[in-house]
Amino acid sequence: MRNKALFLSWFVLFTPLWLFGQDCGAWIAENKVVGGTHILRSQPVTLVVRGNYSYSIEIMSDDRGIIAKMYSKAGVEFNQEDELIVLDMGQNRRSFRFIGMGEMTQDKGTPVHQNILQLDLPAVQWFSSSDIATLYIKNNINNEMRKFTDNPNRQLELRHAATCFMQMIDKSKVVEVDITEVAKPTADGKEKPISATKTNVKKPVDMSSLSDDELNAMRKELKDTKDKLRAEIEEEKVKAGQIKQQLQQEVALARENAAQQKKLYADEVLEARKKSQEEIEQSKKQIAAQVMEARQKADTEIEHFQMNVVEAKQKAAEEVQKAQVQSAQEIAAAREKAAQELKAAKEKLELAKMQYADEVSSARDNSTSEIKRIREETAALIQEARTKAQGEREKTVEDVVTSKKLPQSKSCKSRKMQLTKWRE
Repeated sequence: MRNKALFLSWFVLFTPLWLFGQDCGAWIAENKVVGGTHILRSQPVTLVVRGNYSYSIEIMSDDRGIIAKMYSKAGVEFNQEDELIVLDMGQNRRSFRFIGMGEMTQDKGTPVHQNILQLDLPAVQWFSSSDIATLYIKNNINNEMRKFTDNPNRQLELRHAATCFMQMIDKSKVVEVDITEVAKPTADGKEKPISATKTNVKKPVDMSSLSDDELNAMRKELKDTKDKLRAEIEEEKVKAGQIKQQLQQEVALARENAAQQKKLYADEVLEARKKSQEEIEQSKKQIAAQVMEARQKADTEIEHFQMNVVEAKQKAAEEVQKAQVQSAQEIAAAREKAAQELKAAKEKLELAKMQYADEVSSARDNSTSEIKRIREETAALIQEARTKAQGEREKTVEDVVTSKKLPQSKSCKSRKMQLTKWRE
């Protein structure tokens, strides 16, 4: 593990030098100047691959400034004002918004959603010098986020494309666009993280100022909300358990298939060895028979038979060597095939683990966001009730003051009627 960590550190340190030494022609799809604006577009770079869906991105420069076109093949839809939140290995976080209405096309019957992200040159520079660890796609309509963990190969491809883009871009011919959503560095050089939501936290409410009916109504509403939230959490737990069980079944099936393949390869190797041994034994018998036959011949034919024996031995040796070579080739092929099957099963297991971890993280983030929203709504209702109660109290005080200011010449009966009316 220590050697592996040292290798990864060395690789990350010297990767930018290697990237700058590569030919960028394969990473740039379009490069021209039109009307004083540099039109530059990179090749599509795959960010995430999960089963039957994937996400990719193209970095571009045109009259809209520095942008990126993002594609979702069989994945989620990109709405206007949705966000792509990017987290690198150093836990620095940036957020980019989709500025278009979004489009959908078909690729061999599979829906492909696409939309435009607003970037700038510092953002592309950040992509070229950072290893992207995690991606979040946030839907601001239903306030849900999906988490995707990136792997080293995808990180390297994005860095390579961004580095070539920064090498070839003419900064004097780029349309400048200000991005307010991007996390800007602070005075100490660190990135200031962007929160997923911006809310105003209200002060606690004095519960003694509310009536019993209002408190009971709020408690009932809070209880109903908690019950609903608990039911949703239990449902997510059941879904997570089903996914985990499915993954376990797939892993068990992969292991069983690998064991069957191993047994099949072992049987094939054993059969090849038996066949080779049979050929060797047959050759020995033939040589022995020829020698016996040569001894039984007359002295005049000894030389002739000896030559035949030598030829027979040579032929038998060639057959044995051929059988040994064929057996070794079959064994090597069987081992290579078994190694490929085990490698494929291991890659499928790692991908399944990564997908399960992302699903669980997304469900946890959505539950946290919903709980926060419910607390804020409850606080707002209590604040509204307190304001209403305070208004009623001030109105009652004004009525008492008004009754005290009535003329002293009025009769007690009139005052009593006014007091009764005021109480009502």
